[in-house]
Amino acid sequence: STADRDSFQFNLWRRYVKSALRQDERLLSYGEPQGERDLREALSSYLERRRNVVCTPDRIVVGAGVQSLLHILCPMLSGRKQAYFYNAGFRQGRQIFEDHGFRTDDIQNAGLKERRGSICYLTPSQMTVWGEVMHVGRRMELLREAAKENMLLIEDDYNSEFRYYSRPTPSLQGLSGGTGVVYLGTFSRLLLPSIRMSYMVLTPELADVYRARGRYYNQTASKAEQIALCQFIRDGHLESQ
Repeated sequence: STADRDSFQFNLWRRYVKSALRQDERLLSYGEPQGERDLREALSSYLERRRNVVCTPDRIVVGAGVQSLLHILCPMLSGRKQAYFYNAGFRQGRQIFEDHGFRTDDIQNAGLKERRGSICYLTPSQMTVWGEVMHVGRRMELLREAAKENMLLIEDDYNSEFRYYSRPTPSLQGLSGGTGVVYLGTFSRLLLPSIRMSYMVLTPELADVYRARGRYYNQTASKAEQIALCQFIRDGHLESQ
């Protein structure tokens, strides 16, 4: 997809990128595998304010796009074998789960017995191509079902910010109290598609798993763009955007 040229302040973003590129000492080293610490702190605060997400910087992992983050997440879910999708058209994500040995299917084909111990991937802020949003009552019902069946939910909240006449519906992750839901978000739509920056908020259990292996992963997102985005968020421009 492409962005409307008039919807993004290129001169403003260019100023933040130039500022980041002047941090010579910081740019001489590789970025943190989990994402720059100050960006994760800014993200944690932003997500709490805007999406009611329950997290700390230590539970956030930054990467260049949702697909790269799923390649990190899938090996941590090896105890689960089945992944269900609410959105049958999300072929890019489904393929990654299949590449990691998961069986995949549409959630409509799963009975209660089949859902037990599985993974459910959904986009509650845009359930259909027409922009249908999963209402709070259904979100609470789904959380109860998931807890009962030990089903891990992956909430891809990529379109949550695009609400012109009302506040976004609270995230599944926030409604769950921060447990049982992995939260995914991206800046590619809100800022520019060419800024390949996404993040995931792990559950406390998965955050422990990540800490044991995360140092072996390379960071895929530009360190300079992470530095620029951190200050962009701190100065309030992401919320105004």
